[in-house]
Amino acid sequence: TEGWPSAVRLAQIFLSSPADPALALDNLAGTDQDIASILNAKVLNGFTAALKAFVLRLCQLRDFDYSLARIATEDPLTQGHLRYLCERNVFIIAIDGGQRHRLHNVFRGFLLDQARQDLAPAVRKQVLDRAADYCREDGRCADALDYALDGGNAALAADILEQSSPVFVRDLGYH
Repeated sequence: TEGWPSAVRLAQIFLSSPADPALALDNLAGTDQDIASILNAKVLNGFTAALKAFVLRLCQLRDFDYSLARIATEDPLTQGHLRYLCERNVFIIAIDGGQRHRLHNVFRGFLLDQARQDLAPAVRKQVLDRAADYCREDGRCADALDYALDGGNAALAADILEQSSPVFVRDLGYH
Protein backbone atom coordinates (compact mmCIF):
# COMPACT_ATOMS: atom_id res chain seq x y z
CA THR A 1 0.00 0.00 0.00
CA GLU A 2 3.03 2.28 0.15
CA GLY A 3 2.47 3.62 -3.35
CA TRP A 4 -1.18 4.45 -2.88
CA PRO A 5 -0.89 7.04 -0.08
CA SER A 6 2.06 8.58 -1.88
CA ALA A 7 0.12 8.80 -5.13
CA VAL A 8 -2.73 10.50 -3.29
CA ARG A 9 -0.30 12.95 -1.67
CA LEU A 10 1.36 13.72 -5.02
CA ALA A 11 -2.07 14.29 -6.56
CA GLN A 12 -3.00 16.58 -3.67
CA ILE A 13 0.15 18.64 -4.17
CA PHE A 14 -0.27 18.66 -7.95
CA LEU A 15 -3.92 19.76 -7.77
CA SER A 16 -3.49 22.43 -5.11
CA SER A 17 -2.79 25.34 -7.47
CA PRO A 18 -4.00 24.94 -11.09
CA ALA A 19 -7.02 26.88 -12.36
CA ASP A 20 -8.44 23.73 -14.02
CA PRO A 21 -7.85 20.77 -11.66
CA ALA A 22 -9.58 18.31 -14.01
CA LEU A 23 -7.16 19.15 -16.81
CA ALA A 24 -4.23 18.99 -14.40
CA LEU A 25 -5.39 15.56 -13.21
CA ASP A 26 -5.44 14.32 -16.81
CA ASN A 27 -1.76 15.32 -17.07
CA LEU A 28 -0.72 13.86 -13.71
CA ALA A 29 0.45 10.59 -15.26
CA GLY A 30 3.50 12.41 -16.61
CA THR A 31 7.15 11.57 -16.73
CA ASP A 32 9.52 11.33 -13.81
CA GLN A 33 10.66 14.84 -14.69
CA ASP A 34 7.14 16.09 -14.08
CA ILE A 35 7.09 14.44 -10.67
CA ALA A 36 10.54 15.87 -9.91
CA SER A 37 9.30 19.33 -10.85
CA ILE A 38 6.32 18.93 -8.53
CA LEU A 39 8.46 17.68 -5.65
CA ASN A 40 10.95 20.48 -6.20
CA ALA A 41 8.36 23.25 -6.49
CA LYS A 42 5.96 22.10 -3.78
CA VAL A 43 8.10 20.21 -1.29
CA LEU A 44 11.83 20.92 -1.43
CA ASN A 45 11.48 24.65 -2.14
CA GLY A 46 9.24 24.91 0.93
CA PHE A 47 12.03 23.68 3.19
CA THR A 48 14.42 25.97 5.01
CA ALA A 49 18.02 25.83 3.78
CA ALA A 50 18.95 23.82 6.88
CA LEU A 51 16.18 21.25 6.32
CA LYS A 52 17.03 20.93 2.63
CA ALA A 53 20.71 20.32 3.47
CA PHE A 54 19.63 17.74 6.06
CA VAL A 55 17.40 15.73 3.69
CA LEU A 56 20.06 15.76 0.96
CA ARG A 57 22.42 14.08 3.42
CA LEU A 58 19.71 11.88 4.97
CA CYS A 59 18.65 10.43 1.61
CA GLN A 60 22.02 8.66 1.42
CA LEU A 61 20.68 6.28 4.08
CA ARG A 62 18.34 3.48 3.04
CA ASP A 63 16.71 3.47 6.48
CA PHE A 64 17.57 5.14 9.75
CA ASP A 65 16.75 5.73 13.36
CA TYR A 66 17.40 8.99 15.18
CA SER A 67 20.93 8.01 16.24
CA LEU A 68 22.08 6.95 12.78
CA ALA A 69 20.54 10.06 11.20
CA ARG A 70 22.21 12.35 13.76
CA ILE A 71 25.63 10.73 13.46
CA ALA A 72 25.64 10.31 9.67
CA THR A 73 24.40 13.84 8.91
CA GLU A 74 26.20 15.53 11.83
CA ASP A 75 23.21 17.84 12.10
CA PRO A 76 22.50 19.11 15.63
CA LEU A 77 18.88 19.77 14.58
CA THR A 78 18.24 16.15 13.54
CA GLN A 79 15.47 15.55 16.07
CA GLY A 80 13.57 18.67 15.00
CA HIS A 81 14.04 17.91 11.31
CA LEU A 82 12.75 14.34 11.71
CA ARG A 83 9.81 15.54 13.79
CA TYR A 84 8.96 18.10 11.09
CA LEU A 85 9.08 15.47 8.32
CA CYS A 86 6.96 12.99 10.32
CA GLU A 87 4.37 15.51 11.51
CA ARG A 88 3.84 16.83 7.99
CA ASN A 89 3.88 13.37 6.41
CA VAL A 90 6.67 14.39 4.01
CA PHE A 91 7.11 11.00 2.34
CA ILE A 92 8.67 9.38 5.39
CA ILE A 93 7.65 5.85 6.35
CA ALA A 94 7.90 4.33 9.82
CA ILE A 95 9.29 0.79 9.97
CA ASP A 96 10.11 -1.57 12.84
CA GLY A 97 7.22 -0.30 14.94
CA GLY A 98 8.14 3.33 14.40
CA GLN A 99 11.66 3.05 15.82
CA ARG A 100 13.20 3.27 12.35
CA HIS A 101 12.17 5.21 9.28
CA ARG A 102 12.92 5.42 5.61
CA LEU A 103 12.09 7.89 2.89
CA HIS A 104 9.54 6.86 0.29
CA ASN A 105 11.35 5.40 -2.73
CA VAL A 106 10.04 8.03 -5.18
CA PHE A 107 10.98 10.90 -2.86
CA ARG A 108 14.36 9.33 -2.00
CA GLY A 109 15.14 8.86 -5.70
CA PHE A 110 14.32 12.51 -6.32
CA LEU A 111 16.49 13.59 -3.37
CA LEU A 112 19.41 11.41 -4.50
CA ASP A 113 19.25 13.09 -7.91
CA GLN A 114 19.17 16.53 -6.24
CA ALA A 115 22.06 15.53 -3.97
CA ARG A 116 24.18 14.62 -7.02
CA GLN A 117 23.67 18.21 -8.18
CA ASP A 118 23.84 20.10 -4.88
CA LEU A 119 25.92 18.01 -2.46
CA ALA A 120 29.69 17.94 -2.71
CA PRO A 121 30.99 14.40 -3.34
CA ALA A 122 33.21 14.71 -0.25
CA VAL A 123 30.16 15.45 1.91
CA ARG A 124 28.31 12.43 0.50
CA LYS A 125 31.33 10.24 1.22
CA GLN A 126 31.57 11.54 4.79
CA VAL A 127 27.87 10.77 5.41
CA LEU A 128 28.30 7.23 4.09
CA ASP A 129 31.55 6.64 6.02
CA ARG A 130 29.92 7.79 9.28
CA ALA A 131 26.90 5.57 8.55
CA ALA A 132 29.22 2.61 7.89
CA ASP A 133 31.10 3.19 11.15
CA TYR A 134 27.87 3.55 13.11
CA CYS A 135 26.37 0.38 11.64
CA ARG A 136 29.58 -1.57 12.27
CA GLU A 137 29.56 -0.51 15.93
CA ASP A 138 25.86 -1.39 16.11
CA GLY A 139 26.56 -4.92 14.82
CA ARG A 140 24.86 -4.35 11.47
CA CYS A 141 27.78 -5.48 9.33
CA ALA A 142 25.84 -5.90 6.07
CA ASP A 143 24.56 -2.31 6.28
CA ALA A 144 28.03 -1.10 7.26
CA LEU A 145 29.57 -2.84 4.28
CA ASP A 146 26.93 -1.47 1.90
CA TYR A 147 27.51 2.09 3.11
CA ALA A 148 31.30 1.74 2.85
CA LEU A 149 31.03 0.42 -0.70
CA ASP A 150 28.44 3.07 -1.68
CA GLY A 151 30.88 5.71 -0.48
CA GLY A 152 33.73 4.18 -2.44
CA ASN A 153 35.71 3.47 0.70
CA ALA A 154 37.37 0.13 -0.10
CA ALA A 155 39.67 0.30 2.93
CA LEU A 156 36.72 0.68 5.31
CA ALA A 157 34.85 -2.12 3.51
CA ALA A 158 37.89 -4.38 3.92
CA ASP A 159 38.11 -3.54 7.64
CA ILE A 160 34.42 -4.37 8.08
CA LEU A 161 34.84 -7.69 6.26
CA GLU A 162 37.92 -8.55 8.29
CA GLN A 163 36.11 -7.74 11.53
CA SER A 164 32.90 -9.62 10.70
CA SER A 165 34.16 -12.59 8.68
CA PRO A 166 35.25 -14.76 11.65
CA VAL A 167 31.68 -14.77 12.94
CA PHE A 168 30.22 -15.75 9.58
CA VAL A 169 32.90 -18.22 8.50
CA ARG A 170 34.19 -19.75 11.74
CA ASP A 171 31.10 -19.53 13.93
CA LEU A 172 28.27 -19.89 11.40
CA GLY A 173 30.05 -21.91 8.73
CA TYR A 174 29.16 -19.56 5.86
CA HIS A 175 31.49 -19.28 2.90
